[in-house]
This record gives sequence, C-alpha cells and structure tokens, in this order.
Amino acid sequence: MGEVITLEAGKFIEVDGQPCLNMATHNYLGLQGNDDIEESAIKTLKKYGVGSCGPRGFYGTVDVHLDLEEKLAQFMKMEEAVVYAYGFSTIASAIPAYAKRGDILFVDCKVNFAIQKGLDASRSRIHYFKHNDMDDLEILLEQQAELDRKNPSKARITRRFLIVEGIYMNSGKICPLPQLIQLKKKYKLRIFIDENISFGTLGKHGRGVSEYFNIPVDEIDLIVSSMEWALATIGGFCVGSSYIVEHQRLSGLVSKINVCFYLQCIENGLALVTSAYLNDVEKFVPRESIRLTVNRMLTASEIDSAVIVLHDAWEECLDIKNYESSKDD
Repeated sequence: MGEVITLEAGKFIEVDGQPCLNMATHNYLGLQGNDDIEESAIKTLKKYGVGSCGPRGFYGTVDVHLDLEEKLAQFMKMEEAVVYAYGFSTIASAIPAYAKRGDILFVDCKVNFAIQKGLDASRSRIHYFKHNDMDDLEILLEQQAELDRKNPSKARITRRFLIVEGIYMNSGKICPLPQLIQLKKKYKLRIFIDENISFGTLGKHGRGVSEYFNIPVDEIDLIVSSMEWALATIGGFCVGSSYIVEHQRLSGLVSKINVCFYLQCIENGLALVTSAYLNDVEKFVPRESIRLTVNRMLTASEIDSAVIVLHDAWEECLDIKNYESSKDD
C-alpha cells in the first residue's frame, strides 16, 4: 500500500518508521502541531463533540460556524463570508452557484482541477486564455464585445465572468491582478479569484493577492480559498459583498447540482481552530445591509416564481412555521 506516515506530519515526518524532512506539505505557516490551536481544538471537542451530524440548512449550524464566518469576513475586509465543509468543493460549487447555461466564462488555461469541475457543473460557455497572458485574454474579450455589439438584446442578459487563481497550483505563478482588474472594468466582467495557495502566504498580513498588489478587495467580486493549506485544517470559504454571499447561501439551499456543498456541515472543532487563528487581527465591521434585486428582463410570472423560492428558503432557514405555531400556544 506504499509509504505510511506513522507520526504527525510537520516540518519533519516519519514514514514507515524512518524520519524524513517533509518537502511535500502545505503547512506553510506551521500551524499544524501548534500547541495553542491543539488545546483549543480539544476544548471544542469536549464541548460540541466531533460534529453536529446535520446539514447547515437544517439543524447543523453551530455558533462556532457563525463566529468563524464573521472573523473570516473581518480578516479579509469583506462584508460577509460563507464556510464550506471541504476545500475542493468550495470553488467547484461556488462557480455554478453564479454561472449558468448561457453565461460566458473567461478562464486561465492553467486553473486547478477543482475549478475545472466547477466549470463543468455551470454548463456555461468557456473561453480559455493563455496562462497569465493578458494580451490573449483581451483578444478574446474584444471578440466577445464585437458579438455583443451585433446582438445587443442577447448581450444584455448574458453574464460574463473572469476566473483566475492568486497563485496557480499548476505553475506557481502569481496572477497579474492589476491588469485583470483593468480588463474587468473595461469589459464589465465579474472576477472570481481562487486563493488556495495565496491565502496566508501573500501580502503583509497574508490576505492574499489583493493585499500583495495593494488593490482594494471591493474590486474583486468573490474570493475563494481552502482552509486545508495555510490554515492546516479542513474546509473552505468564500468572502464577498452581502449580496454575493446571500446568493450563495440561497443557491446552496435550493441547488440540485451533484456538488451541493453548503448543506454539508463542517466539523465544529476544526471551525473553532481556524477561528482562533484569526482572533488577533483588527476588526472590520461593515454596515448592515439587505439587498434585493430584480432583473428587469424577467416576466411577471418569472418574478412570481422567484418570490416563491425566496419565501420557501426564508421559511426553511428561519423555521418560521414552527415559530408561528409556538406563538399561538
């Protein structure tokens, strides 16, 4: 069955009883084996057990989940965050939560496998550009802009996304974020960045590629990262505006795709471990806001259908029927 690890995998590792220097780890910050984090994990296991054994949308949400999401949003200086059970499913599920059939995605040809699975699930039209080649990307964008000018009615209902990685898993190169932001603004794109490797490693405080290039995070529509690399735990997260994150939660509640991520429950102890790592950063408290938008291209019946979905999701999340019956009692 090959080599077997017989001790905790840290800077050094024991394989089949032989001590080795670990050159195959993603434990960039040395958090694995940290005494304070291990103590926090043990305390959490004693209080909550190993998990809630239920999906987030039903009875699986625990206070440490909400605490972790709040601290991630504060750390990344975004309005809200949403936590996922597994790192791989984070980006693989986030993409089809937004991009649907008929949408257009411009994607770097070196993106990782999880992104590729998300692209497949979205059923969108994919245009790959050469790795970190902004000239090639702009050629594709100009070609699409020309098609849009010929068919403006279709262009109005077609969404366009730009999907890249902060540090590419398949090449180790950093994405040219300043140029990407310029193209985003010029061609009216939504930009999603997978920061699996760059989170915790790039920037003065480890906030990733936006901090590395000193670009405001509100220039980025969605930042996605695994917690299984620099944070040495399990799960993943997305951060963005309240509107973006709430859309993800709703999509996770009603999605019928096979990679339905958000209904899985992240283990409580691991959530608190990650949260403890973020406790010492400065606070970033966004203004409270609730936003509801309606596409003016929708028909009245389509709007009615959307309202029904929103109402059902609201009842499911808040268990409003049980609340009303308890008031009657």
